[in-house]
Amino acid sequence: MEIAGRKLPEGSWWDSLETARLARVLGEAAPLVVAFEADAGGREAVSCLGAAEGMAVRPGIVHRPPRPGAPAAPGPRDWPGPPLPTD
Repeated sequence: MEIAGRKLPEGSWWDSLETARLARVLGEAAPLVVAFEADAGGREAVSCLGAAEGMAVRPGIVHRPPRPGAPAAPGPRDWPGPPLPTD
């Protein structure tokens, strides 16, 4: 199995058995499969697997509402030039 042109090591969780299991769950082979690890600062990263019919890359910022208690992200600047001094 290869992902992004790299051959995965034998015995990794993402191998031909996982591909076959995914095909059984979906009822057919998925045209696009994405495997990645997500790290949100917990004890360890979480392995993720996604399957889709295709992919569309859309440039730009994806705006999401902040999580409760998370610091607010800076918004778009409404003035030209560098930020104004705050002192």
